[in-house]
Amino acid sequence: MSEVYPHEKTTPPNEPGMPSPLPFQQLPTTITPPSPGKAGSGEYFSPRVLLVDDNAINLKLLVVFAKRQSLRYSEATNGLEALETYKHEASYTDPPVKPFDFVLMDLSMPVMDGLTSTRQIRAYEKKMGLQRSTIVALTGLASAQDQQDASDAGVDMYLVKPVKFADIKRIFGAK
Repeated sequence: MSEVYPHEKTTPPNEPGMPSPLPFQQLPTTITPPSPGKAGSGEYFSPRVLLVDDNAINLKLLVVFAKRQSLRYSEATNGLEALETYKHEASYTDPPVKPFDFVLMDLSMPVMDGLTSTRQIRAYEKKMGLQRSTIVALTGLASAQDQQDASDAGVDMYLVKPVKFADIKRIFGAK
């Protein structure tokens, strides 16, 4: 097999003059935030993504997509878990930094729904003075009121399921 997947634990030796590849960590993922001052320096952008869905099949599809795109990601199965993961990753450094470039958030979930989670993530970002993550709703709820409620909660983009991976890919490329 000629294709190398980022989740494999072995890495080829470095060629002279080539930077070391970033290590990939198995879930649960601890993301090392970028060094301050590197954003916008023209470096290759590899988004850090939080994938949130209570449906195991949907979450698995998102994980397969993230792996194929060589994204650094974490998973959560409900809004509370997403909030806790967000806070934990933000506080990984001192001072805290934005832990994820994107959050792909299902809206209808048990324990804590995506709108409540989004509101609490936004409140935490404000409290800690963090740059905002782009929160993308991935939901089966398609009414204008659902979209307005999501916008009011702090959702940046709204995609109705079934979502094409090409649409998600375009969102990441626009960052």
